Amino acid sequence: MTEKNIYKEFICLASSVKNFGHSIAGKEIEGDHIGSWIRAVCDSDCSELSEAERRYKEGNTPELLDILGVHFREQTQHPAQEENYAIDADYYWTKKRKYSKELSKLLDTPPSLWENGYSSKNGKNDRIPIANITAPGPSLFFISAMHFSIHVPAKGAELENTQKRVHAQFDYNGTTYLLLVTDPVIEARYLEKEAGRYPLLGDIYITVSLDDESKEHYYKLAANITVFNIQNSITAQNTSS
Repeated sequence: MTEKNIYKEFICLASSVKNFGHSIAGKEIEGDHIGSWIRAVCDSDCSELSEAERRYKEGNTPELLDILGVHFREQTQHPAQEENYAIDADYYWTKKRKYSKELSKLLDTPPSLWENGYSSKNGKNDRIPIANITAPGPSLFFISAMHFSIHVPAKGAELENTQKRVHAQFDYNGTTYLLLVTDPVIEARYLEKEAGRYPLLGDIYITVSLDDESKEHYYKLAANITVFNIQNSITAQNTSS
């Protein structure tokens, strides 16, 4: 039986652009215990959230490392994503506090970022054929990456999708990935730059998400990117929340 009328508190580890709305996801927190992933989806037949659906009572919206209190109607079913919960739109979200402990305590350590060997024209190991996923499973990971850089394309018309998009290249467990960036802060910052490759130095943390079906594939996305410099301060993500 599907659990209904649920209240959960979780650390926001992804606030990314999705179609005409946002995707919000994070790890459940109970006291000092870090639990499973939660992805908040709308309570109608959609996955992305409008601004009104993800708003605090004060009018602002969640940002990275906020600890949120959210009411959900039920856990929902998705062919590839096991973490989805439909929000109860009758309630405002609440910001409990900011997560202030080490990000390393939140890391996932999967052997790989799902199945590899399938690449789009503009990516590398960035998608999986729908037929290869036969049951819902983990679709969110918070990882530490190596050899990280942002790639800005020369011309949008040269892309598979003619809209100019930013990609993140990095190594994880010996495999190179080139994934579409849906982090709105990083995307906006680098779309303003000249075409090229921009290495980022420091400790790189990425929330990687397996997206909804598109063109007979599930795509892997860089949903949030956080960079700590040697002074241990965030340099590549909005932390004003």
